[in-house]
Amino acid sequence: MEGVDARQEDQMKKIGIGGVSGNKLFLQKRLLLDMRRRKFAVLGP
Repeated sequence: MEGVDARQEDQMKKIGIGGVSGNKLFLQKRLLLDMRRRKFAVLGP
């Protein structure tokens, strides 16, 4: 992983996070949250 120190990396691995992505994947997208059903969707342009 890039951009995190060793302590953060260790903590993330302990809870099962293998990596993170930045905001670029979500540019020009909309995030829809259904709070009642606890679901979400990423909608294209």
